[in-house]
Amino acid sequence: MDLFGLRIGLFAPPPEYALAMKVASLPSDSPRAVDDVRFLLRLLNLATPAAATEVISRYVSERHLPPHAPDILRQLLS
Repeated sequence: MDLFGLRIGLFAPPPEYALAMKVASLPSDSPRAVDDVRFLLRLLNLATPAAATEVISRYVSERHLPPHAPDILRQLLS
């Protein structure tokens, strides 16, 4: 896209990457962030915490996820 003579590139990350980044930076008290994770889980047709963790671990090591991430995934996918 050109804007005022400047060439601007747009980047949309793959949904798997977006999910990994959302979960890795997930605050424990943000309903909006949880809604984003819920949307991405549905978009990717992930039905179990294990399946979600498998996708997320392609981008972020489990040890770098916030401690509450597994609980939130279980809650969203129960």
